[in-house]
Amino acid sequence: VAGDARFQLVQTEPDRIDVRLAVSDPRKRGKTWHAVHRALGRYLAQHALDNVQLHLAAQPPAPDPRSGKAREVIAYAPER
Repeated sequence: VAGDARFQLVQTEPDRIDVRLAVSDPRKRGKTWHAVHRALGRYLAQHALDNVQLHLAAQPPAPDPRSGKAREVIAYAPER
């Protein structure tokens, strides 16, 4: 994400990714989301993953509860 924005991709289902987005200027959130959605959608389509739905999450990026590290990608792990 260009500029002063942070992101986190959270795969919540096999075909769904929630994008957690934090921008320094809240007025630019919509424009930033549009650019992220377009670029990520294009990338997924190039890899035959155009069935994956992208959603803008309400919550901002969050650190891992165990390690405290900020992970940019959190993969889907079905419960057993």
